[in-house]
Amino acid sequence: MKKRMIAAVLLVLMILSLFAACTTDTGNPSGTENGGKDTGNSTAKPSDTKEGYDKNGYILDRLPQTIDQKNEELSVLYWSDRQYQEFDAEGQTGESVNDAIFWRNSRVEKRLNDDVTFKGIKGDGNNYTSFVQHIETDRDTGKSYDIIAGYSIANASLASKGICTDLMEYDSILEFDMPWWPQKMVDESTLNGKLFFVTGDISTNLLMMMQCVYFNKNMVNERDDLDSPYNLVINNRWTIGMMIEMAEKVYEDGGSPGKDADDTFGFTVSSETNAFDTLFYSCGLRTMEKDDSDLPTVSKKWNSEKTGSLLQKINRFFNTNNAYKTPTNKIFKSERALFEMASLNLTFLTFSDIDFYGIVPAPMFDEYQEEGYLTAVSTPHTLYSITDYSQKKEHGAYWLECMASESYRTVTPIVFTKTLKSTYSTDQESSRMLDIIRGSIVFDVGRIYSYAFDNLTLTVWRDCIKNDNSNFSAEFKRTAEGIVDKRLTELREKFS
Repeated sequence: MKKRMIAAVLLVLMILSLFAACTTDTGNPSGTENGGKDTGNSTAKPSDTKEGYDKNGYILDRLPQTIDQKNEELSVLYWSDRQYQEFDAEGQTGESVNDAIFWRNSRVEKRLNDDVTFKGIKGDGNNYTSFVQHIETDRDTGKSYDIIAGYSIANASLASKGICTDLMEYDSILEFDMPWWPQKMVDESTLNGKLFFVTGDISTNLLMMMQCVYFNKNMVNERDDLDSPYNLVINNRWTIGMMIEMAEKVYEDGGSPGKDADDTFGFTVSSETNAFDTLFYSCGLRTMEKDDSDLPTVSKKWNSEKTGSLLQKINRFFNTNNAYKTPTNKIFKSERALFEMASLNLTFLTFSDIDFYGIVPAPMFDEYQEEGYLTAVSTPHTLYSITDYSQKKEHGAYWLECMASESYRTVTPIVFTKTLKSTYSTDQESSRMLDIIRGSIVFDVGRIYSYAFDNLTLTVWRDCIKNDNSNFSAEFKRTAEGIVDKRLTELREKFS
């Protein structure tokens, strides 16, 4: 009875919160260019339009409606081995995300009257070094590319090599106060007043790589000793301690001796890399921050008492029967886990054929966490840069702004609202949770420039969990402190 009452209250809250966000045919606002096919919710009315907003209630950019580039060619190099379609679409196929990208590109090309060419080469976590080398060669010989859309660490590497234009020089074009550019991304990525790459609604892969917690709704509904994670989030009580307390109530031996993948668990993870980072960031920790000179410095939060406390809590929990830390999605999908920590991309890759899960943000450290819920983003997302050798930098700035602005109105509503919230998301409460997750993305200079620190900004924390080492301070001093200080000095010199 208690849970039904909570669900009813949540439903009312959802109706109120989503009422203003109802959209029309966001893949094609006119509703005619694709044969009148309805690709979204069509409840909004043109008469509702206010100045500065489109008919669906989405903010418009402040650029002129026509920005004539006189059919000038603009060359875009992107990483072809990205997980999700993001950059180009040859035509309409009936697949909603593809068609949204097609219409976005068509509208931007018409608005700018330009000719954009896309070229893709491999550049993911296994190939970003060769991706960077390819661009260095292009700079020294061909000078072919105007825009680089690369795996996050690749563009950070290019920035440190001086191959990226300072986008702040074009802040009269790039409207960084608009919602398609995450403010925390702009704040954290700016070094010495300069910004060399951007991301946001322009990147579908950014959305898919947001970290969250999946939970088994059937388990929650069937047991009186488990609270609704939705209710906990709304009441600011969704903490690491509460998640562990709930998970510790769930364990069933599958019949084989010892703890193994046939058992039923309270908690599982999807990976030993990005999923392990989730709690580090959701609990308000970070590796780097910026000083008064707007340059990176080691954060006092990294090797802190709080870091050690969190690590001890995680390792102690992982050593119980209730948690299974070997990466797997099979246990949760088989309805034998209460929680799974993973990226939102599992709604596409693994969970598209199940309907018993809910989605909530990663938990806070405690109820007093000043920043509220915080969302880490896995590294396979796209950063966009203008090359320092491009002869069309202003054109490139207009293209980035128009692409991001149009993506906000055309692609994100399809990817996020229609696909995640309607097709794969299993209830209205999850839709609200996804709004919270998207609105709480955090960026960390140490994570973005992890290559510059020999990846120690990633590996020290991960290795402590993998190796069941709860003495973070000792591990940090042994493996990272001296190297990080040296690499930090080098990085600061590059940007000062």
